[in-house]
Amino acid sequence: SAVGTPPQDLTYKAGDKVKLVIGKNNTIRENTLINPGTLKDKGLTLIGDNNLFMGSTHIAHDAVIGNHVIMVNQSMVAGHVVVEDHVVIGGSTPIHQFVKLGEYAMIGGGGAVAQDIPPYTLAEGNRTTIKSLNLVGLRRNFKKEDIEALKQAYKAGFRGEANMKDIANEILKTSQNEKVKKFCDFVINTKRGIPYERNR
Repeated sequence: SAVGTPPQDLTYKAGDKVKLVIGKNNTIRENTLINPGTLKDKGLTLIGDNNLFMGSTHIAHDAVIGNHVIMVNQSMVAGHVVVEDHVVIGGSTPIHQFVKLGEYAMIGGGGAVAQDIPPYTLAEGNRTTIKSLNLVGLRRNFKKEDIEALKQAYKAGFRGEANMKDIANEILKTSQNEKVKKFCDFVINTKRGIPYERNR
């Protein structure tokens, strides 16, 4: 593996004061490449704790990786990507620069992610789109009442012709569930949009 080698970005110049910070209990397998940040951002690539980076994975400059993340073989995170806690990225899956992956999201293998993926969802396909909630991950980690609340918010947000951000704002006015609030905040604040096929 190559950890801390110069970032693959043409703005980087030898001698730039940039950093790569890696937390505790991370497993970094063979042929993995992890780069520090660049001065066009904060000059920092930040990796949390208890992550598993399988063989031939790549974490590019200025990325932020949370805790308990799994990147399966040959998955790639481009520059400036944010990956929140407990995300799983399937094998041979590239994540486009500036994309954000919400906590407990599951990304299927062999896709290509070009837009933000909300927390608690399952996304897959060659051009990755949201397919459902990540129910397997949720059942392993969350209470039944949280899962039911997320189901209702997901169903409301991804059906009909109304604007998703408008729906999320309406849900925030009435929901007291912290997981639902996090889901809605993510939808409202997305910068790259959310890839989904609207169900009727």
